[in-house]
Amino acid sequence: MIHPHSALKILRSVVIFRSLLNFRFLYIIPILLIAFSCKKGEKNANEKPDTKVIPHVINLSGEGRLKSTVNMAWFGSDKDGYIDGFEFSLDNIEWVHTRKADSTFTFNISEGSDTADINFWVRAIDNKQERDPTPAYVRIPIKNTPPEVAFDEALSTKDTAFIVASFFWNASDQDGFDNLRDVELRLNNGSWYKIDKRKSNLSIVPDNPAGSGGMNAKVYFSPEGAEAESMDGLILGALNTVYIRSTDISGSQSEIDTLANLYFKPKSSDLIVIGGDRDFNSFYTQRISNVTTSFDYVDYTIDNGKWQPAFWATTFYLMISEYKKLCIFSDKNPYVNSSTGLSSLILESSARPVQDFTLNGGKVFAIGYFDNSKPLESTSPILGVYPIDSMASNTSGLSLQRSDTSLISQQTDYPDLGSNSFPLEFSPFYQSSDAVVLYNGDIYGTSYTGSKTVGVKKPAIKPNMVFISAALNKFDYDYKRVDSLFDQVLNKDFNW
Repeated sequence: MIHPHSALKILRSVVIFRSLLNFRFLYIIPILLIAFSCKKGEKNANEKPDTKVIPHVINLSGEGRLKSTVNMAWFGSDKDGYIDGFEFSLDNIEWVHTRKADSTFTFNISEGSDTADINFWVRAIDNKQERDPTPAYVRIPIKNTPPEVAFDEALSTKDTAFIVASFFWNASDQDGFDNLRDVELRLNNGSWYKIDKRKSNLSIVPDNPAGSGGMNAKVYFSPEGAEAESMDGLILGALNTVYIRSTDISGSQSEIDTLANLYFKPKSSDLIVIGGDRDFNSFYTQRISNVTTSFDYVDYTIDNGKWQPAFWATTFYLMISEYKKLCIFSDKNPYVNSSTGLSSLILESSARPVQDFTLNGGKVFAIGYFDNSKPLESTSPILGVYPIDSMASNTSGLSLQRSDTSLISQQTDYPDLGSNSFPLEFSPFYQSSDAVVLYNGDIYGTSYTGSKTVGVKKPAIKPNMVFISAALNKFDYDYKRVDSLFDQVLNKDFNW
């Protein structure tokens, strides 16, 4: 790439070395330069080199003009020596040196205009540093092409934004990416928010998630922190329209792309509940309703997980970070993320954001069991986030006793849980060293010798995480006991 400061003042262009120029209806055969050998004996005065530019003339007009990114090629010859290099210029006054015989130029077109005629000179330099006194010249007719940008609707938040919305887009410019200046996003009738052209996504969170009506939104390009400048125009508790456009260095703008009817749902509680059990979400929400006055609820099982975040690490974390408590429950079946194509359990997809949530003061009550015939991989994020050292082995086909103590409490204030059947929906594990056992399973039969732990909390005092590896809907001996468990965790264990 050629970057002399003097050339930048003249060209205001980006120079990248590429292949020879291909013009419409014109094919260029590469010309090999042959160095002329010098004769022995006395020499006459050095003859100056000669230069040719390819092509010599560019007769294009109207829509046939070239794009602002143009490939140019040239060659030189010297009768009594060899070519040592070249210089090119756009004004025949200031010159840029190069040893290359071709380059790619991105020319700027003045703002407010979509065409320009570029004057281009190039001269050869021989081995005695003599320059061609009659540089080769060509006029280059160029026309700017407007940039393009469009939302990636497969990845962007659709229909309803639960406090946070994430937007993804694709921006391009036929004149070259360097010709693109920036991308801008606008909420409703708000101001256009400028975005670095190298960015391709962002997330927004209302300044007051529990409020309503018009307000600013915090802008995040990563979950680590919001940008200093907010975005105005958001309407919380209502339908919103999001616009995007791009602008190139000539000031030419793309067509505006739109995401319409995006409802921003406000926060109404300090507890958020994530539904991840396809058949028994209502069972869990009923339990929580029996012991709390309010909570916000998001069902990630609807339409086979269609509304799950495309990228949990940002969207999901920014959402739950607005709360003090999280209750998340899940069945044993994985979902295929419709945006990324990856298959995972909800507890796996949410694991890293959940970990960050607890590290920043959040409290988590998680309920989920796994397919005992297909043990969790040792690389599963569940094992690194929840208080699990490892899963018990040889658990396929195990069931719990049908009794009023199918799950036996190991701590005061936690009720025994009973079942009118022989529950299969549980997954015993070995707890991590910093965890306290809450429940052991009363496992049916006598051949199993592994861990019986199915419930833990950590730490022992002021816990910020409780994990139960059993489907609580199966403990129907007395659902008031299950309600008592939810009350203990959400209202007592987490009341600090």
